Amino acid sequence: MSNDIAFSSDEFLAAVRAVAPATRIDAALTDFLDQYGSDAFVEDVLTLTTEDAAALALSLWEFNQANAKQPARAIRVRRAVGANGKPLKMDIAEIVGADIAFLVDSAINVCQDAKVEIRAVLHPVVPGPNGKRSTIQIHLPLLDDNMRADLQKRLEATFADVEVVNAD
Repeated sequence: MSNDIAFSSDEFLAAVRAVAPATRIDAALTDFLDQYGSDAFVEDVLTLTTEDAAALALSLWEFNQANAKQPARAIRVRRAVGANGKPLKMDIAEIVGADIAFLVDSAINVCQDAKVEIRAVLHPVVPGPNGKRSTIQIHLPLLDDNMRADLQKRLEATFADVEVVNAD
């Protein structure tokens, strides 16, 4: 296993501009993209084009933006969609909310307990209206509807417990 980053910051930013030319790329989005890209190692994203990875990053960014003012953690498990709306041969789990302890480890443990392979974990931390926000995207193999729903329920239950532990 190497620690080679899959693409340079410039390549990734160019891919973001190519897949979403109307997106306003400000300092916050640039920082998010830099963090996302620094978590994307070559062997983890071999099946993705730079444009598909950019589309996945923007999806996580938009999911966080849409839920930034919600007090509850937002979680979704879904089929991954790449550049130009192309369905990818993988699923993703996305978790966004306040940055608290045990988030990434808990998400990984849930996937392992559910016997779901983890292909990549990307975890940018970004500013939010009420402090730092954790954005997590986990790349998974294709799941059937039942497995996807089961993983969603497991993540929701686990993150409810993580919230309780952090409140103490």
